[in-house]
Amino acid sequence: MHLNRDFQRTSYPNLFNALDKEKDGFSATTTSGETFSIVSTFVGENKLCRLVKLTSSEDFYAETFCKTKGGEWK
Repeated sequence: MHLNRDFQRTSYPNLFNALDKEKDGFSATTTSGETFSIVSTFVGENKLCRLVKLTSSEDFYAETFCKTKGGEWK
């Protein structure tokens, strides 16, 4: 399985929920069977960013998601 790098809310609802609620080190499986882990968190003056690692049986990919207060993850 290759990773789906199109991070849409409908494809990864548990990922976006975890970004809001879980601590660094949290891991879970996506609806497509990939595993994601929240690696680290950065808090700035105006935004919150989280580094996430997605892993499949054949590949891995890291992505940073950020949001401003009251905004959505991008």
